[in-house]
Amino acid sequence: MTNLRIDWIRHFRTLERLHSGDMTRGDSGQVHGPLVMQYLGDDDKLIKSSADDKDILAFPTGHFHYVAGGTHADLFRLEPKYTADPDARYAVLRQAFVEQPASMETRPERRPQKTDKKRVVMILHGIRADRVDNWVEHLRKLIIECDSQDTVVSTPTYGYFTAYRFALPPERRKNIPTFRDEYTELLAEHPQAEFSIIAHSNGTYMLGRSLRKTPGMRFKNVVLAGSALPEEYDWEELMNPDGNIPQVGRVRNERANRDAPIALLCSMLQGLPGKSMKDIGRGGFAGFRGDAVLEIAYHQGGHGKALEADNLPRLVDYVFDQNPQELDLPKGPGYFFGLSNFLHHIGLLLLVGMLALLIWIPFIGGGFHPWTALVVAVLVLLLLLGLNSA
Repeated sequence: MTNLRIDWIRHFRTLERLHSGDMTRGDSGQVHGPLVMQYLGDDDKLIKSSADDKDILAFPTGHFHYVAGGTHADLFRLEPKYTADPDARYAVLRQAFVEQPASMETRPERRPQKTDKKRVVMILHGIRADRVDNWVEHLRKLIIECDSQDTVVSTPTYGYFTAYRFALPPERRKNIPTFRDEYTELLAEHPQAEFSIIAHSNGTYMLGRSLRKTPGMRFKNVVLAGSALPEEYDWEELMNPDGNIPQVGRVRNERANRDAPIALLCSMLQGLPGKSMKDIGRGGFAGFRGDAVLEIAYHQGGHGKALEADNLPRLVDYVFDQNPQELDLPKGPGYFFGLSNFLHHIGLLLLVGMLALLIWIPFIGGGFHPWTALVVAVLVLLLLLGLNSA
């Protein structure tokens, strides 16, 4: 759905460029591009917000209308049981089929303010943080100081996110739509801008999964800090796709030698069987395979070391298309690498132990307890299904 929205925005922008920005009325009086109507029932309990209207209202031929008394299920129904005034509702719906775009009106304040900004930089936080963290605000200010005229900074948030929630596949994936929506709405407002991103920890996971699931999403410069993506993540394919427009220009991967959440937790989780843990890994510690990514290693510190104040100007330089002067960093993480490899196998042992404990529970106290066994069987089934969810 997000990819459709992105393609939709870019297609209409192409039409605007072809007709010198005037899609509603050419020299011959013809309308260029289709009329697009978005209807929303004013009694819709499912759709509360009209933020997605930006996709439609970014185009001169896109319009929005409320349907009086309409709900999510019946705003298109004309029978008396669904509306007190069938004729009035018909007149509203009829506009989408008979009106010309040039004769339609939508309140200007509903439309996004299109800009000629050249750059959008997104900052996406990770676990145990949110957008008010010092590094996010510090980074935002540095970017604005470099260029407040042509650059927009976006700091989408999904609130405080624990390492425990990150370990659960449904939890770490459920915030991805928030990020995708932010990208799409920024694209509607700043259609001429190039996008770059600085992501940390779980934010890198959200970015990596979004790029795979949303081919229309594009970033010129990507900065990863404490990345939770697997070493096998194929950045080369995103940079040089067969016959398609590249999704990514260049990638910088900042790594730290004592990054416990990545080197230990992600390594252990990835060692579990099933599909659900294969989309995370220790790329932010061990690095990515191949030579497509600029690897910066090793900062001497923990999970957030690359985001300390003295390193932030280098990240800002990178998103502004520069090649910052790098520190002379130690090339090896020491004993932490062996510990990371060891933890990769511990996850499977813990899972086997957990399953053994669950199987033993119905026999506690002697004898066999069938109802307890049934509950245990359901728990085991749910655990195995969760591990195998893609």
